Amino acid sequence: MLLEVDINGLIKELRGEGKELYLAKCHPGWQLDFLKWDEGAPLMQTKFGVWELAEEKEADNALDLLFVPGLAFSPAGKSRIGFGGGYYDRFLAQNSVQTLALVNSAMYFKTPVWPMEDHDQAMDDLIIVKEAGDE
Repeated sequence: MLLEVDINGLIKELRGEGKELYLAKCHPGWQLDFLKWDEGAPLMQTKFGVWELAEEKEADNALDLLFVPGLAFSPAGKSRIGFGGGYYDRFLAQNSVQTLALVNSAMYFKTPVWPMEDHDQAMDDLIIVKEAGDE
């Protein structure tokens, strides 16, 4: 099973509705920006396995909705545990944006089994995605 929820269908649907999509771009100092992602724009895979735009563009952090990745999520406090860099927590502490996490059963915990830290940012909403083979 893939850890993250497959969003390829969602991406196609959003593009079909004319929505603008943005990809995260990591910078030194654990900073994160979002760059407009035009269809067909070249991507490159980072050393962490994340796909980013290959070209540098001006950031646009005035987002309407942000899908937030992570390793584990809980509805208790709408908490998440990320990948350890704090990129999203720093970004969310400085930018007002509605957040959403798409969570499969392997990433879902009724109560967090990880410590909550002062800098952790809660998600606005979690959507639990039932996948084939889930009970």
